[in-house]
Order: sequence, then C-alpha cells, then structure tokens
Amino acid sequence: AAISAPFDLEKAMGFLEKDQWFPYSFVNTRGIVDEYLLTGSREILANEVGSATFQMLDSLLRLRNLIIHPFVRRPYGSTWHENVTCRFTGHETPTHYYTSVVDLVKRAVAEVQIPFLCMLSDDDSVTPSHTFEHIVGHTAKAVSPSIVVVRTARGGHC
Repeated sequence: AAISAPFDLEKAMGFLEKDQWFPYSFVNTRGIVDEYLLTGSREILANEVGSATFQMLDSLLRLRNLIIHPFVRRPYGSTWHENVTCRFTGHETPTHYYTSVVDLVKRAVAEVQIPFLCMLSDDDSVTPSHTFEHIVGHTAKAVSPSIVVVRTARGGHC
C-alpha cells in the first residue's frame, strides 16, 4: 500500500508554492511548526537549528501571509526544508534535497516486485500529473511490471 503517489518532490513543491491557488504549502508547514510546539519538541529542535529559525518561520507563517496568499506566493515548505530538513540530511539546498528524494523514489519504483495499484488523478490539487508521470509512466504501463497505474481525469487528492 502507498500513502502517497510516487511523485517528483521538486515539481510538487514548485507547483504548491508558485501555482496552486489554495495555500497547501502554508497549511502543511504551519502544521509542522505547530506540532513541534504542541509536543514540546520545538525547544529540542531549536537547540539544533537555532531559535532564530523558529522566529523566522513564525514570521513567515503569519495569518496575514495566509490571507494574501492568492496574490503573494511565498516558499513556505522550501523555507522549512532549507532551515531544518537540509540541516539534518546534509543537503546544501532544498533543490538538492528534492533531487535526492526524486532519485530515491525512481529507484524504489523500478524495484517494486509485488503487485501494486497506483491510482492517480490528473486534477490532483497537490500532486498533479506533471509531478508523477515521468516516474510512473504516462500510460497504464508503469516503469515496473508489478505496478499498474490507473489515471483518471477527475478524482482530486486523497
């Protein structure tokens, strides 16, 4: 079973931060920052990345920025990856991190050996077809003989 479709993280982040009218990137990043606060882990992580990182993220994730999102786009998720993820993964930039994830996903998809149904929708509002078709294929024939890809014109994101 897959929780998420195999998609290109760099293309998905670009879409979410530049093209998507709904502020998924804001909402997801705000949720991550809030979860660290609610669980008491924020202080532990701040010791590693610096308290200024959370101050900067809190400033970026203000309600005002959410309200003006349709007019002014900001790299919410990429800012998290730049200041937190890359620090722990050793990548120099979010783009380097995204590329390494894409390479990993491509290798993993090619090695799938058990029957796997991958249902994808062209109107997915989070990971539209341009973020996954080069990984799983353009048609029902995927890059692994064990994967069956079913694409629909409609269906959204689940």
